[in-house]
Amino acid sequence: NNNNSSSSTTSIPMFESGTEVAKTIQFPRLKPSSTLHFVTGNRQKIYPQIIPPKNTSIQESPYVSAVDMGVLEVVASIINFFTAVKAEIFVGVKGSTFSMDVFSVRYYQHKDEGGGENYIVGPNGIERLYGPAAPHACM
Repeated sequence: NNNNSSSSTTSIPMFESGTEVAKTIQFPRLKPSSTLHFVTGNRQKIYPQIIPPKNTSIQESPYVSAVDMGVLEVVASIINFFTAVKAEIFVGVKGSTFSMDVFSVRYYQHKDEGGGENYIVGPNGIERLYGPAAPHACM
């Protein structure tokens, strides 16, 4: 087998660290029976009150992890979304809701004017995307 032909491939580094980063996120531990009321103008928002640390020799952490709360995947997807929005280059998949949302946010934040590039992978390969992504079409 003679393999003297030269072929060139370019690999695209994949970024999907949301889960690892999300594991390190700590949220304030909330006390379910108390609430805080914030009034702005004629609107009121109610939030659970943050539990202060207990006065004991063995203190429970005032924070709880995304894993313990059962929201690891949600936190990871938010991290991945905003990482993609801020990236210099984003390569998304045609028809993917996640990709279309990232394309739209990047377009309306004028990311392309600052040197950011968008590419879309579809049946015809990878193409540079100029302007907003095409609207979704459910068939």
